[in-house]
Amino acid sequence: MISKFFQEIVDILAELFKKQESWLILFLLGVGGLTIVALPSIGVFAAVSTAIRFVAYFWWFWLFLIIVPMLESTWLFWKQEVFKKSLKFILLEIKIPRIIEKSPQAMEQVLANLHTLRNAPGDVSERYREGEVTVWFSLEIASFGGEVHFYIRCQKKQKNLVDGNGLNEG
Repeated sequence: MISKFFQEIVDILAELFKKQESWLILFLLGVGGLTIVALPSIGVFAAVSTAIRFVAYFWWFWLFLIIVPMLESTWLFWKQEVFKKSLKFILLEIKIPRIIEKSPQAMEQVLANLHTLRNAPGDVSERYREGEVTVWFSLEIASFGGEVHFYIRCQKKQKNLVDGNGLNEG
């Protein structure tokens, strides 16, 4: 019971410190704590002037902490938009072969096969240089006069893979 409680606290703290804002708050609390401890011995004016000199002396560090995440985010956004615009999509109709019994298990098998078509950036180069993102596809179900039709929108280069998974498109 107690170990589970402490494990939950550790998980919360680990999740909290993944965010950059938490480190800034922790740094400011540390500087504030040191100032309060040192304040009685050196005086208010000396403590404030020391803090101002510290911030002014390390201006390049504060600028680095602000600009680098912004540059990374901007670069990633731009490269991912270029990658997304290079994708070509097509719309296919999925026709389940007649030999397969039309049941929920048949469509579950189709979805399991389609799930294998997903990708993700494999390394830093693919993510930052090429801007690769996880490519999406959409599956639509439509009924025309009681007859159910399945449509998939996928990448043009995945057409043969969709067909190779035992699906016939029209």
